This record gives sequence, C-alpha cells and structure tokens, in this order.
Amino acid sequence: MALDQSYQEMRLAVVQKTSIINPLPLGHRRKIEGLDPGGQRIKSVCGMRWFGGRVPGTQTEKFFIAADVDTVPRTYPEFELTSEEIERWNREKRAAIVGRAPAAEYGWKIGDVITLESTVPPFVSLELVVVAIPYNVVDSETSFMRFDYLNETVKAMNMRSDFASFFFVKCASRADLEYFRDKIDELFARTPYETKTQDEKSFVESFLAAQFDMPKRLRTLSLVVVAVAVMAAANTMLMSFRDRIGEYAIFKSLGFSPTAVAVLLLSESLILATLGGVLGAGAPYAAFRWTPLADFRIPFIGLLNIQESLLGEAMCVAVIVGLLAAIVPTLRVIRLQVVEALGRIG
Repeated sequence: MALDQSYQEMRLAVVQKTSIINPLPLGHRRKIEGLDPGGQRIKSVCGMRWFGGRVPGTQTEKFFIAADVDTVPRTYPEFELTSEEIERWNREKRAAIVGRAPAAEYGWKIGDVITLESTVPPFVSLELVVVAIPYNVVDSETSFMRFDYLNETVKAMNMRSDFASFFFVKCASRADLEYFRDKIDELFARTPYETKTQDEKSFVESFLAAQFDMPKRLRTLSLVVVAVAVMAAANTMLMSFRDRIGEYAIFKSLGFSPTAVAVLLLSESLILATLGGVLGAGAPYAAFRWTPLADFRIPFIGLLNIQESLLGEAMCVAVIVGLLAAIVPTLRVIRLQVVEALGRIG
C-alpha cells in the first residue's frame, strides 16, 4: 500500500502545529536546511501548497500539489524521472508531473496542455504542461505542479501568497528521520509558527482523517455492520429453532442429552457464520489479489490490499457472530421439555 511505501521513503512532513489547514512561511525551508548545512543527513526540503484541482466541467477533485521546483526530484526519487523529464520540469514554468491514474482517465500524454481549476481558495484556473507521468510509483493519483507558477499567479491577483501548506523533508536514514523529527519542532518552538513534524505515513493518515474523517467513519460503519450481522444471524437461528423444535424434541426423546442437542445447534450456527465469513472476507481477499480489482487505487492509500492478518481477524469476527447468534436458541433447546414440545407440534 502507499502508506507502507511512505514509511519506507524516510520523509518527514512538517505542518503548522495547531492545524494542518494553517499555512507556514516559505522561510521555514531555509531554517530546516540549516539544521544540516552539509546536506548529508537532510537530502532535501520541499515546500508544498495544496491545490486540489478538477478538470473544467467535472466535479471530481484531483490530487494536485504545488511543489518547490528544485527539490522535487530529490524528495521523490521513486518517481525515477529521467534527465530529459527533469530538464523539462526545470525549464517549463507550467510543468506538471501527472499521476498515471488521472493521465489514463483523461487520456493525457507527455506534452499535452491541460487546464485545472483549484478546489481551494483562491480558486484560480491554471494551464499546465504534462512533462512526466511516473509509471512505477505506488501512488498513482498524486500529481505535482511548480510552486513558483502558482505563487506568481496568486500574487498577481493580490491574494495571499508566499506560504506553504506543509514541507516534506527527505532524510538519509531511519536514524536521521527520528532525530530531525524532534529537532525541527524544537527549532520553531515558542515562535508564531510552531510546527508538528511526523513521518510521511502518519501525516497521510492525519490528512485523510482531516479531509474525510475516514478512520472514524470506517470504524463506525464496521461496528454497525457487525451489529446488524449479529441481529440477522440471531433472527435466523431463532426461526430455525422454532421451525425445527420437533426435531430437537425427538433427539431428546431418543436419549440425546441437552448438552449434545445444544452442541448440534451451536455447530450449525458456527458453520453458517463461518461460511458467511468465507464469502464476505475471502471473496474480497481473492478479488483484490487475482482480479482486475488488484489494480484499483485511491489517492494516498494506493492499492487496496487485504492482508492475511486482516482476513484472519474477519474470520474471527464471523465466528464470534455465530456464537452470539446461537446464545438464545441454545438456552431454549437446553430448557426444552419433550412432552410440551411434541404436544405443540401435534
């Protein structure tokens, strides 16, 4: 997944301490670079401003970010930009490095001139020239334009300019990542623009939470789904018990103990729940591995892989649903009186 890849790339994200939506001065880049004047431990610092953007006439927001022109190639080496692509990026003020997903969606090719409308203030419309489409990077959605181009456009409109939404800091090693995570925040402590520095994975998770409240929504949805599943399964088992009460009475009359009959009912509930778990969790697991859905991606998150551990957790939940659904019918079958039951169906 893209989040896992983010952790491996050893990048730090620096945002305003109070909120991700508050801007930071562009001068923060120079101060962060000053923590490692030799550039041995901090490979690059890239200032960025969120643009969003959508194609005119559409409503789907794209993930375009304005980024410092000189440090993008070093900050994102996984783009594997060629020397020609870097040269076009440096030369063309309107240059854009476009994710392969939007490029495929709109049929964009190298050299195409595209128009985007920003989805956040100041709501400008920009013409961009596609200079590169990275095909090997995990995140296929995120695209970049030049920060100086957006900044000059905003400044010409007499609107607020010369600030960054966040900075990405490329570190040389895991030890450097941990070291500068604290050092950067110490540098700006007790200033008007205090910072919060996180590894890229944590930043993306918090960004998604801020934009879509995704983790909370998914947790709530999961709890609702499990509760509904328990109620549906319990209703099914109660109906089964009512329809087959005569069978249970006959079992008891033949000498089966209440415990043995209860085990039969409980086993039925567990088998049904397990089969439901196999269909509900196993089918998506197979689909996202061995069907065209394996290439389905969403911004920042990337591939929607279902890991074996998650599959195991889902099966455990299915077993728990089966157990909960069988509680009431099992208690009733244990207390079932043979004469009364046979008389009820007679």
